[in-house]
Amino acid sequence: MNLKMLKGMSLNDLLNVDFTQLKEDEVAYVEKRLVRTANRRIAKLKKAGLISQSHLTAKEKKGLTSYSAPQSRTRVTRGGKIVKINVRNKLVKSANKARDVLLKKTSKASEITGQEARYRKVISDTLGKDVKLDRRRLKRVGKLMKKAEELYGMGTTNKKFSGSPYVLQTIVDIVKSRRYIKNDEAEEIINEAIENGYQKAQELMNELMKASEDEQTDIDFLSDDDLYGIF
Repeated sequence: MNLKMLKGMSLNDLLNVDFTQLKEDEVAYVEKRLVRTANRRIAKLKKAGLISQSHLTAKEKKGLTSYSAPQSRTRVTRGGKIVKINVRNKLVKSANKARDVLLKKTSKASEITGQEARYRKVISDTLGKDVKLDRRRLKRVGKLMKKAEELYGMGTTNKKFSGSPYVLQTIVDIVKSRRYIKNDEAEEIINEAIENGYQKAQELMNELMKASEDEQTDIDFLSDDDLYGIF
């Protein structure tokens, strides 16, 4: 492996390189390229209004900073000892952070919009084209569908799940409810739909909403984090 070879590699190839085997100048090149690419993706997510739908951490959403080696390659410890700074290791650490971002599917705006399209198709195919959801509610539908997968023991692409409209209808009802339904309550309602059907799930949802009516906050006054930071 040498710098010339690295410069000729595609992004996907670079993501599979063992950074610990690179020389300092080589890992410096890779680190800067990955950080630059990651920041471009983050900028695109922000411009498209999709950053909140990514699975990036709060720190990653702010963007990455490329490591800059200090002029002096030594530092003085608290005990007065002079030690050498391992610049190469710091570059490897920074490159790995950038790689973590790039390997997350939702670091791409196209992946998020594609995921939205898949959710809309499942809803349309199962419940009909009249069910309309905005992007924010669709995001929560997606997360609740994943929770249903765990409870159901199968993926949303499974024909049996897609052919069970009462489960998906229950999820849509939860999301469109005028009063916010808490995460643990949502899971309980979904499980009820899976085990006992749509009607029982509706009864349970009404009971839970009535019991907590005095504590519930009108959905219009909740923040995105309150609404969609679930599971």
